[in-house]
Amino acid sequence: MRRLAALLFVVLAGLASPAPARAGLTDADYWAFADRQMGGLDERWSVRLHEYVGKSGEAEIRENAALLMTHAIAAYTGHSGPTRQDGRLRIAYKLTSSYEKVRKVTLIRLDAILYGVIATYACRRWVIGIGIRRALAAGGLAVTAVAIWMLASGRVNADPWMRAAFFSVMPLGLAATLPLPAAATGRRVPAPVRNVVRVGALWSYSLYLCNLPVQRIMIWRDIGGTTVLGCAAASVGFLAVAIAWAAANYAAVERPIMRARERVAARLGLVSPVAAGETAVGT
Repeated sequence: MRRLAALLFVVLAGLASPAPARAGLTDADYWAFADRQMGGLDERWSVRLHEYVGKSGEAEIRENAALLMTHAIAAYTGHSGPTRQDGRLRIAYKLTSSYEKVRKVTLIRLDAILYGVIATYACRRWVIGIGIRRALAAGGLAVTAVAIWMLASGRVNADPWMRAAFFSVMPLGLAATLPLPAAATGRRVPAPVRNVVRVGALWSYSLYLCNLPVQRIMIWRDIGGTTVLGCAAASVGFLAVAIAWAAANYAAVERPIMRARERVAARLGLVSPVAAGETAVGT
C-alpha cells in the first residue's frame, strides 16, 4: 500500500505543481520515480481477473481505482514507460456497479434449471422425432463449443455483457442435447452410460452446492489459464475437485438425511413403507 500511495502522490504532485515549485525536478524525473514504483506492483496484476490483487488474492477497490487513475494520467500525458498500462484499463469494468449488476439481470440469465424445464415440457407436450432430436443435440454441442471458446478466449472476463451471455449460452447448448438421450431406453443404452447418468443424477444437487466453493478457492488462489490449453487444464481440475467434493457430500450428508426423511414419513403415514423403501434404495 505504501508503494501505491507513493506512486499516486508523485504522479499527481508532478501534474498539479506549477513549474517553479518543482525544485528542479522535471516531468521525466517524476515519471522515472513512478516507473520504478510500478515495477514492484506488476506482480500483483492478475491476468485472469484483470485487476490488481493483494496477498490474500482479493482485490481492493481503492487500490485499483488509484492505479487506474495513474495509468490514465500516464496515457493522458503521453508517457510511454511502465506506468502507462493501456491494456489494464479494463479495471474500470470492475469499479462500476453495472459490472456486477449486468450479470444478474433475470431476463438474460436463463440458466440450466429453466432450460431443463423447457426441454422436459417440450418432450412431454409434443412428439419430437428422432431426426429433430439428433439435430438439436448437434446444435447443442456447437453452442456449447461456442461457450467454451468465449471462456477460453478471455472474453467472459473482459466484457460484462459477454459474461452475462455466457451464463445463458452454456446451459442452452447443454439443454439442447437432452431430448436425444431422453428417447433412449432399454438395451439401446449401454450399462456404463446408464450408471454414469444415474450417479450424476444422484450427485447433481450436491454438485450444485459444491461447485461454487471450488470456484471461489480457485479465484482466491489465482488458479486459471490464459491460453486454451491452460483454461482446459483448469476446467478439468475444477470438475475433478467439484465432483469429488459432491460425491463426498452426497454420501456423508445428503443420503443419510434423505433416508431419515423417508423413515419419518413412513412412520407418520405420509408415504407407504414400500414407497419409502424404494426411495431409500434409489438414493
